[in-house]
Formats: sequence, C-alpha cells, structure tokens
Amino acid sequence: MFPAAPLDEAKRKTCLAEMYGMRAYVYYTLLRTWGGVPISTEPVTSVDNLTDLYKARSTPDEVMKLIKSDLEQSLTLFAGNNAFATKRVNWSRAATLTLKGDVFIWSGTHMGGGNADFTTAKSALDEVKALPTLGLQGTFADIFDPTKKSNNKEIIFAINYEKNEATQGVYGNFLVNTTQAGTLFFDPVPGPAVAVNATYPLVSGASRVGMSSATITKLSNAKDQRIRPSFRVMYRNTAGFPIAGVMLTKFIGRVDSGIQLYDNDFPIYRYADVLLLLAEANTKLGNDPSADINAIRARAYGTGFTVYTNGSQEANMNAILDEYLREFIGEGKRWWVLRRAGNAYVFAAVNPVYLPATQVYKLLLPISISMLNTDPKLVQTPGY
Repeated sequence: MFPAAPLDEAKRKTCLAEMYGMRAYVYYTLLRTWGGVPISTEPVTSVDNLTDLYKARSTPDEVMKLIKSDLEQSLTLFAGNNAFATKRVNWSRAATLTLKGDVFIWSGTHMGGGNADFTTAKSALDEVKALPTLGLQGTFADIFDPTKKSNNKEIIFAINYEKNEATQGVYGNFLVNTTQAGTLFFDPVPGPAVAVNATYPLVSGASRVGMSSATITKLSNAKDQRIRPSFRVMYRNTAGFPIAGVMLTKFIGRVDSGIQLYDNDFPIYRYADVLLLLAEANTKLGNDPSADINAIRARAYGTGFTVYTNGSQEANMNAILDEYLREFIGEGKRWWVLRRAGNAYVFAAVNPVYLPATQVYKLLLPISISMLNTDPKLVQTPGY
C-alpha cells in the first residue's frame, strides 16, 4: 500500500480546529456528569503492560483548564474562518464559540469564575449571534425536517443521519406502538378525534415517553408552534378520552419507499441555544435579557405573543428556563440547563423523592464497581 498523501497546511489546521473543539465538548460533558475524570491527551501507540493504562481522576479544575485550553486552540486554528459546510454536520468556529459561551457560564456559576467568566461567555455568544449565516428558522418544524438539511440557518452543529447510513432508530422507542395505533387517537378536544394510525400509518415504536399529565398540561398551548412538531398526546377511545401516552414527533423522520426512515439530524447546538445562553449570561451579569427571550417567543407564537419585560434575576432565569423547556423538548437539554442555571433550580424542578436537596452529591453520577475493580487508580465519585 502507498502511504497517504499529507494534508495541506490549511486542511490540517481545520481538522485540528475541529478536533480540539470536539474534545472540549466531550470533556465538558464528562465534567458535568462525573466531575473530575481521567485526562488523556496523547495517543496510545503501544502497550507493554496493561497497568500502564491505569489513570487517576484529575480534579474538576484540571478538567476545566483542559476544556478552556482546547477552546482557545480551536479558535486559534480556525483563524477567523466562519464558513459552514452545506450540511452543518462538521464542527465549526461558531460551534466552538457557542461551546465557549456554555462552558464559561458553567464555570462562572459553579467554579468561582463569576462575572469575569460571564463576560467572556457573553462576548463569545455575541459574536455567534452576529454571524449573517445564522438565525432562527421562520417555521419551527423546518429545523428538524430531514428534507431541509442543506444550509439550515438554525443549525450550528448536528450529528448526521442519512439513508443507507446510520439512522436514528433509537427514537422509535418514543413513538406509538403499532399494536396500539388502531385504538389510540389524537386531539379529541376540541373537534373530532383523529386515529393515530391514520396520521402516522407507518410509525411503530415502544411508547416510552413518560410525560406526566401535569407536564402535558403545562406544555400544551395551541398557539405555540413548537409543541405539535415536538410531541403529540394520545388518548384512548373511551368515555372522557383519558390520556394513553405521549408520542415524540420531533425526530419522526419520513416515509421512504414504504418504510419509516429516521434520517433527521440531531442538533447539538442551534441558534436558539445561542439566544438563550446569551439571555442567561446577561441575567447573571445583571443585564436585561428580554430581547433574546422575546426573539424565541416571537418565533414560537407569532404576532401577538406575550412580550417579556425585564424583571428580577430570579424572574429572568425562570423565564429563560421555561423557554428552554418548550424549545428543546426531546433534545437532551433540560438537565444540563437546570444544572448550569444553579443547584437551586435543579432542586426546585426535580421531585425531592428522587433528588432530595440534602443530597447535592447526586448531581454527579457514580462510576461502576467494575470500573473501580478494573482500574485501581480510580476512586468513586465523592458522596457515593
């Protein structure tokens, strides 16, 4: 075999910029999940003894230091290049800047960074907000439409799924079971019920969305264009139409050659993230976040939406968290948003039966016994 041709310098720098950004994202996820974790920044090319692979957990401060260093390396290597691919499934400078905003709000809230970190976050997010190639899609459902991936102006970075490649089959677990479809109905009030299998004849799944009736009531607003593209409530065809379950529709895919094809891309960051992150940074700096909150609401409700007016820091954060809840249904944001907002917001939102306010250590996860047994340098997450 012939050796691969070397990358030209510009391509090499772009690849490195993407990898530094993605490594920062991975370690940020690890930090938020377990706190201090082992750090590996050098490739393993050979192993003489398996004990050489043992690694102790670094401190949370050391992990955060690596994350911030990787962010700066990524931005330096991108060298001001804000270009996007046609499908935004490659890490970009805008993705690094958005992540930087996210990270610095976290470190400002939880790691002593305070206003200096919130100011850094705001600067990064303001730069993303100003990019002419980004903006809110006029129609919420278009963000997730698998036929509208090209130059989707709301997407900053998404995980790619395509026909004849990897598809999002896991989301079938959050769709209606085929056996039930003939007996369940959508929207019995007002107007006539519509059979589930008449609306989505080819969808099958495990019906595993466990929204409570209180959450369904809280989120169900006929004027909010985010709700129906995100989930549909299913009812039984009996007296009073009792709720049978919820069907997540945000990643329902499309019918292709008689089969359901789950080829929606999964967004990691999109423009709505930037607006709400910026609102959070401004709130924590004591600034007015209402413009960015209202931009989200205007797209959601159209003309005549309820305008948000700047209030106390607590009122502002609650307004931001409410928009996060509605905007990102099914996108895996809720827990991280509550955590970044501050521990008090987590304990206010989660049933104390599952997370008592006295058990702060449970905001991080333990590591398994098998991991502890396999690597003697590892220690359990504090508190467990």
